[in-house]
Amino acid sequence: MISETQNPDTGRRGGLFDSLKVLAATLLAIAHTRLELLSAEIEGMEAADATRCGKKKNLANIKTPQGAIL
Repeated sequence: MISETQNPDTGRRGGLFDSLKVLAATLLAIAHTRLELLSAEIEGMEAADATRCGKKKNLANIKTPQGAIL
């Protein structure tokens, strides 16, 4: 029976260092994905703040029917 860690080219199983390399690569990929998600969240928050501020600026210049400024 061939295990998942067995190298199909040589027929040898991966050792401890091979497993640690795979673990390190997996952890690095997880960290990379989380950083991408965090940066997307921050960009979304900045865009929402800019939109909100822009709407407030636009509302400040709108006059009501009575002539008062909001």
